[in-house]
Amino acid sequence: MKNLYSFDLCDFYESNDCQDDTNCLLSHNRVESVYHPHKYKAKYCTKFPKNLDKCEYKDYCSFAHSHKELKVRLIHQMTKDQDFFMFYYKTEWCPFNKEHNKAQCPYAHNYQDFRRKPHLFNYDCHSFCPNWRSDTFIAKYYQGCKNMCSCRHTHGWKEQEYHPMFYKTKICPDL
Repeated sequence: MKNLYSFDLCDFYESNDCQDDTNCLLSHNRVESVYHPHKYKAKYCTKFPKNLDKCEYKDYCSFAHSHKELKVRLIHQMTKDQDFFMFYYKTEWCPFNKEHNKAQCPYAHNYQDFRRKPHLFNYDCHSFCPNWRSDTFIAKYYQGCKNMCSCRHTHGWKEQEYHPMFYKTKICPDL
């Protein structure tokens, strides 16, 4: 099944004033967003694991109530070797809904943090995307680059530093 819309919220979702809501490819309410196939059960419920009995949505909750329900790969359990950093580090969205140390978390938390998987997406690790703005918060991926995942250039320093063609090729400046 092809996804006809993105889980990103339309800029006009709160006002219900989207001028092109029949052709707009963004979500127009939070329910449409959290039940999108890419978001459904991709994070743990805020009541996980000790207060699941207090979840008001129970079986209809769009968030995971168990490890088995979770639809994302638990990369934090993987061995942190070179393959991990080149192919998995910051390539999955964080499944945790609670505050934690995001600087040490192996998951992505925003689009500046997110990396495309280099073995699945063909981009040049030596050329930065001229549209990608690493100095501005990017709320929706298309705001960073209209070509999104199909862009042939690197989106940010993490995509470059951890790309297999670039990873550990430079001498550490602190040596």
